Amino acid sequence: MKNNYPIKYAAMPIENNNGEPLAYIVSKCYVISEEKKYSLDGDIKYNYNVVFPYQSCGNFYPADYGCWKRVDPDINNTSKVTYVFDDYSGALSFASIKNADILKNKKKFISIQELEAVESSYQTILDHYEDLQMKIEDNTFDLSINGGNKPFIQSVSVDPVSKKLNNFGQFSNLSLYSCLDCLYSNNAFVYSLSDSDFQEINNIFYDHPKDLSTYDEFKQRFLPNYDDSKYLLFYDNETGIIEIANPNENIVSGSYYLKNNKMYYDETMIPHSHSLNFDKDVTTIIYTREKYEDILKSYLPKLDSYDEINIGGKVLKKKLREKEWY
Repeated sequence: MKNNYPIKYAAMPIENNNGEPLAYIVSKCYVISEEKKYSLDGDIKYNYNVVFPYQSCGNFYPADYGCWKRVDPDINNTSKVTYVFDDYSGALSFASIKNADILKNKKKFISIQELEAVESSYQTILDHYEDLQMKIEDNTFDLSINGGNKPFIQSVSVDPVSKKLNNFGQFSNLSLYSCLDCLYSNNAFVYSLSDSDFQEINNIFYDHPKDLSTYDEFKQRFLPNYDDSKYLLFYDNETGIIEIANPNENIVSGSYYLKNNKMYYDETMIPHSHSLNFDKDVTTIIYTREKYEDILKSYLPKLDSYDEINIGGKVLKKKLREKEWY
């Protein structure tokens, strides 16, 4: 489930195993809370508890992007910063000041002969982390500062007569969950994409819609490895039911579904029993980064009744009662 924490830029410390900063890079962050403190002379100082969206996979902080992982905000795993920024350049200036302070401290106890070597060595460190900084920025494109226009989802419609794609980005200013509330007249298929594929689709829809023709041509060119039958959600405009299906499992029967904004479980429902059919009605195709588990977590408070939700051995909720949070 995507959250609504404010998104800002901050200088993220890259620390060694002793908690000492090696360098600072710019990163977006989720602002979890804000602390205001007054001094005796009346000045106000702020501290912010934030969660940076990328964290190291190990106990150290390498410059290799592959050693970092994307995380969701957790109020029990925050970092404290003194400044947050609405723009990248402001955070970059502040990070540069912090890095200059680190270098200044390194130069305190060295001889003049060692000065050039220390400066060169530290610049090499900064160059390595600058590459990490840019990759994190590129891969947090979905985190929008102050309500910008970077989409949570991307969508397109297929005309039943011409089979042409149209209505590019119709729901791009909505979250997936807001979009589901807007589905009335058209059947809709929702597909879960990786972050990189979603970013590519977003770029295509915004920059090159004129290059797209039919859905089959689009699919073959840009998503050749995705199986159309493995949708995440299917909205049936005749019944108003939204089927929730796990694209990564082959389940013979039994599925969760949504109706009237409540979630139910039907042990007789056959998952992935619908197929794209552009002959009858306009069909809306929606792309999201949400996963099967995200959908279930989002609707747990609205689950009608069921004893347990278990995905791959991971129990999301036991002995459910309506309106009971897990």
